Amino acid sequence: MLTKAQATDFSHVTGEVVEPGTVVTIIDVESGISETITILGAWDNDPDRNIISYLSPLGQALIG
Repeated sequence: MLTKAQATDFSHVTGEVVEPGTVVTIIDVESGISETITILGAWDNDPDRNIISYLSPLGQALIG
């Protein structure tokens, strides 16, 4: 049973750099196909809803 949880505060996210809390659109320049993903916390991962963890390989490649 989960007895304690703490929400993550994303109010500081400006969108100028990719960080947890950022929504990013990735465009394949060859095909023109785009995909919008949300980068969230360490345990957040729901590929069916385009949510990835900042610790995932793609999250790590985009952070910064």
